[in-house]
Amino acid sequence: MKPVGMSDSAAQTYPRFGLVIWHGLPLAAYGKLLADNGCRVSWNRWDRAFAFGLSGTLNSLLNLADRVAFGQRVENLQLKHDPIFIIGHWRTGTTLLHELLARDGQFGFASTYQCMAPGHFLVSQRFLAPLTRFLLPRRRPMDNMPVDWNRPQEDEFGLCNLGLPSPYLQWMFPRTMPGYDQYLDLAELSDADYRRWKAGMLLLVKRIAYSNPRPLVLKSPPHTARIKTLLELFPHARFIHLVRDPEVMIPSTVHMWKRMSQSMGLQHGCCDQVVDRVFDNFSRMYRSFEQQRDLIPENRLVELRFEDLTCDMLAQVQRIYQCLSLGDFERVRPDMEQFRQEVADYRPNVYQLSAELGARIATTCRSYTQRYGYRARARGC
Repeated sequence: MKPVGMSDSAAQTYPRFGLVIWHGLPLAAYGKLLADNGCRVSWNRWDRAFAFGLSGTLNSLLNLADRVAFGQRVENLQLKHDPIFIIGHWRTGTTLLHELLARDGQFGFASTYQCMAPGHFLVSQRFLAPLTRFLLPRRRPMDNMPVDWNRPQEDEFGLCNLGLPSPYLQWMFPRTMPGYDQYLDLAELSDADYRRWKAGMLLLVKRIAYSNPRPLVLKSPPHTARIKTLLELFPHARFIHLVRDPEVMIPSTVHMWKRMSQSMGLQHGCCDQVVDRVFDNFSRMYRSFEQQRDLIPENRLVELRFEDLTCDMLAQVQRIYQCLSLGDFERVRPDMEQFRQEVADYRPNVYQLSAELGARIATTCRSYTQRYGYRARARGC
């Protein structure tokens, strides 16, 4: 499956020797990943594997310095605000909405640098971020969205770089596809692993809140399957759930999975089962979400469709502000309008949908399409 209209230059925007998120792994976590996958690194990726080892050593040293300087203060921090979580399957517009809400100065967010260096950004961001900015890719590999240290980022990457397993680690070893599926919904974890995940999530939020005490807007598609756990940690959390036509969402996610594996992996190529993996993740995610969505009080959940968000961005964001009591929308309307104009020319990839994939989407995503009104392909505005 190939996106229609994506140029060769767009496909090559991720630099071969640029920084990728795994440069933020501490050495012990990186070594465990190598061991768990039998050190099966492709011959043309050993330079990257070596670079991860060097950066892992630096991360471990900086993590230690950070704990000495800030560890007790972060541990003693009392959170004043529970986060607002942007959830929804991959490629449903969660990044777009995250960037949009970040324009409101009343909110904080997890930045790209904080997610790259979650264990030491309190001591390193001031000097290391400027020194390494030139190593960042200009655009994300799957959709050409801009990349910068100070832009909003998925906190799932921060969890990975704290040493917690995640389905995202499959992008590092795309051919062996390590089995971290249970970390999508956390349902099959041992008590010890579950407590460890919760402690890591709370630590990450506290560290971000320590550097920025404003209410946090966090975004991560895997959190869609973790509602119960998130409410255990943050009882007053609010949620924004985005959905999209599966006939677009699923092919776009397959494309993303392949591009991320190509750009960030230690193995050349991709597993033949990547489409199966996408469908398995979808089923696990929405089985969990539908079982747990009633745990969210009605006034703390708002749902919207990607198609409505892109057709009338300001009206949809105003609805979010009203439903979740986020304050006077008119105060931020000018900033939101400026952002809308900045992204007005952005065009998503268009995918050729095979009959086989279309039939599988119709079967696997039937309840999703019925609940959210996607009985036919979305036609736009």
